[in-house]
Amino acid sequence: MSRVTKRISSDNLDVHKARIAWKQVFCGMYDAFALLLTIRAKNRHSPWMIGDLLSPMYERDRLRRKAIKTKNNDTWEQYKLLRNQIAHSIKQTQ
Repeated sequence: MSRVTKRISSDNLDVHKARIAWKQVFCGMYDAFALLLTIRAKNRHSPWMIGDLLSPMYERDRLRRKAIKTKNNDTWEQYKLLRNQIAHSIKQTQ
């Protein structure tokens, strides 16, 4: 590493050229020693998810937020009923 530093400083008296040379050396070392990760993209397509299920799911989520905020038992019961209906509908469509 010290030889690289000496070469950059002695060969390039211009600051911009020295920065470019340093960047090339750094990127070369980084590419040589950095670990490569392979990431697999997930399939987000759900063919059974149709428009008839989406609006009740939004309503379910709204009821859940409301039930948490108000702590009202009637709202919790509405949420649970809608949650179970949606789960049943999803199982039927799959």
